[in-house]
Amino acid sequence: MKNRIIKLSLVVFLLSQVNFIYAQDSKGSLNVTADIVNRFIWRGQNVGGSSVHIQPTLSYSNSGFELGTWGTYGVNNDYAEVDEYVKYSVKGFTLTFTNYYDPITPTGDSTSSNTRFYNFNGKTTASVGELALAYKGPASFPISLSAATYLYGNDHSYGYDAKKDADTKNYYSTYLELGYTAKLAGQNLDLFAGFTPSSGYYGNGAGFVNIGAKGYRTIKITDSFSLPVSASLITNPQKETIYLVFGVTL
Repeated sequence: MKNRIIKLSLVVFLLSQVNFIYAQDSKGSLNVTADIVNRFIWRGQNVGGSSVHIQPTLSYSNSGFELGTWGTYGVNNDYAEVDEYVKYSVKGFTLTFTNYYDPITPTGDSTSSNTRFYNFNGKTTASVGELALAYKGPASFPISLSAATYLYGNDHSYGYDAKKDADTKNYYSTYLELGYTAKLAGQNLDLFAGFTPSSGYYGNGAGFVNIGAKGYRTIKITDSFSLPVSASLITNPQKETIYLVFGVTL
């Protein structure tokens, strides 16, 4: 019942933000993009398996608010994910609520006992809700900070705490990240270090789980069209893994 109340409250909040946005000046921004990446690596986790992924985005922003959805689909496997989010940004700070819905693993297995999108039962749902707060400094202070915690849903049964697992209780998995944007050969290079303070989704205990760098380049195709590309070197010290990810934005 508690999880159902939380989800219904969040739905009401999302709808209220939609009404607020449309009540503002009609000059908003509709964003339709898609990324193609050779691997889906998220916060140091190999979420999407060994497959190329297509990742579409549809969002609307106005007066600091943004309402959107993002998805990823493995080309050579069955992994699928669709996330819904609402965020508010002001003076470098961004508060975001995201509902992650990922019902299928790369091998085609179900991620929960009931993978229906409208399943609000916290013990069986394939969704997990997260609240995140981030700060990004100006060019004169190119530091970024973020903190994110799972609040409800499929954040349990990891095998690290016998009592929690027996009661199907959430681990409240938390992720913290420090970033710095450096200049190298006239281009931006994002450096980042991600840490989890306890056992849960990201690892078996406190430790660094996502350290790396991301570089950007824009390839001019015609006088009116350019193709943004990126490359990321990502390592997870806790799992002793490393990835080189290439991405194209359409």
